[in-house]
Amino acid sequence: PFREAHGIIGQLVRYCLDRRKEWQELSLADLKAASPHFSKDALGFLTVEGAVDRKAQTGGTARKQVTRQVNAWEARLAKKG
Repeated sequence: PFREAHGIIGQLVRYCLDRRKEWQELSLADLKAASPHFSKDALGFLTVEGAVDRKAQTGGTARKQVTRQVNAWEARLAKKG
């Protein structure tokens, strides 16, 4: 699966370079041309926010997780006063 995914992304990078397209400009049709595994949800992953928010595990980069960590550290620091 990783090797296959890596190959698909490589195809998309080459497609963008050849056409002077930014990856955010890819359409669902472009993605599906590289692999039928893409669904319309994949378009949301092509934004910075979408990519960041996909890392939703504890300590991840998702905005919800970052906010949780900031709040936890603010509470800890407030206790130490």
